[in-house]
Amino acid sequence: MNPADDITDAIRRMHVTTRPQTDRRILNEAFAALDAAVAGGMSVSGPGRVFTLRLRHFAAAAAAVLIVGLGLLVVTTGSRGIAVQEVLRAVEQTPNLRIARYAGDDMSQPAQNVWVSRDRKLKLYDTRDGRHRAYVLWDAEHGVRSFRQPASDLVARHAMTSESRIRAERSMTGLLGLLPFDDANAVPAGAQWVAVDTGPDSPVADARAYDLTWTDSGQARRYRFYVEPREKLPVRIERYVADAARGAETMDLAQVITASSETEIQSLIYSVFGPYDPSIELPPTPPAFIGTPSDY
Repeated sequence: MNPADDITDAIRRMHVTTRPQTDRRILNEAFAALDAAVAGGMSVSGPGRVFTLRLRHFAAAAAAVLIVGLGLLVVTTGSRGIAVQEVLRAVEQTPNLRIARYAGDDMSQPAQNVWVSRDRKLKLYDTRDGRHRAYVLWDAEHGVRSFRQPASDLVARHAMTSESRIRAERSMTGLLGLLPFDDANAVPAGAQWVAVDTGPDSPVADARAYDLTWTDSGQARRYRFYVEPREKLPVRIERYVADAARGAETMDLAQVITASSETEIQSLIYSVFGPYDPSIELPPTPPAFIGTPSDY
């Protein structure tokens, strides 16, 4: 293998994510350095001309390798690939979302639906636990926490504490609990983002699939993303865990993500809880809501 092949192979292994603007800047700087080097060599007479000729051949070969290398990077991460940061930021920047969470052993209906309106600071939970079902609404803008079980027409509303209000607002930012880290800047060190071919059995048509893997305290973690290529929003995220009994991984959670709207979310809230009169003084939130998860 010649030196040019060595450089090309090294570039291929780098797996660096670049943008077209970055590629053009690197290429322009490389040619500027080439022009400066050639200009310097031209000023040398005698043996310097041989050096200049060799420099030209080396620089031309290096520029060719650089172009090939940049082409590989663009093909891998630009035209045919989507970077993990783009996917996570698409989640962070979508103002209204619905997340349907399915337990790995029951994909017939979601164990929980969550609607989030970031601008209105609203978060609605619809949670099923066996035969029981409960709605919980966090209205951080008005500081109101509402609760209802569909089996009853009774709606309980309480004033949120300052602490719960802050916690509610924080839960409506970042990645919304889709992953075990808070935002796009907190991807674990050493994490791998790899495109995968799911074949004809993919649960999401026309989506691109990627695996995000890393090690946490010696434990391997893997999440599979199905990404809508135009908006780069993940439409499904699956979590896999080691199954010692089977000697393989099993999916224990699937999260289906769809863009929603303020109108849809407010209409749903109205249909569940009815009208709300902000002039009515509310009792304080009780220490805990019986039958609802602690993060509500």
